[in-house]
Amino acid sequence: MPADVVVIAVALAFIAWELWYFRGRRTYVTPAGPGKSGTQEFRVTLQGGFDPDLVLVEVGRQVRMDVLRCEVDAESEQLAFDTLKVTKILPEFTRAAVEFIPNEPGDHRFFCGTCEGYVVAQVGGEAARTNLGRGHTKHG
Repeated sequence: MPADVVVIAVALAFIAWELWYFRGRRTYVTPAGPGKSGTQEFRVTLQGGFDPDLVLVEVGRQVRMDVLRCEVDAESEQLAFDTLKVTKILPEFTRAAVEFIPNEPGDHRFFCGTCEGYVVAQVGGEAARTNLGRGHTKHG
């Protein structure tokens, strides 16, 4: 009987952790920072999901996205964008630079396997900073 109680407690703890890990993650809004030669730069970590998974950039300017892949899942080997026609192989436990220029304002979805994130391109440099924290039409 006491063994049953321990097994049930461990199972409930595991279920609570699993729900927190997969359902309780929050979206982070990060404006891309200035880099060399006016390039907008930001870092993303891939480990069970992207962190941050929402980044604000300015339309028409070069963007450098440094992605650190901290997992060995075969589905996370390649990063791709829906609208930008950009793909990149991501080596395990290594940073990979993804460079692109978003020429259209709006959401640019990037993904690896089942993980996804968004680069939100906005018109004007101040637009990304003034909209910070206000939500977005697709992201609440």
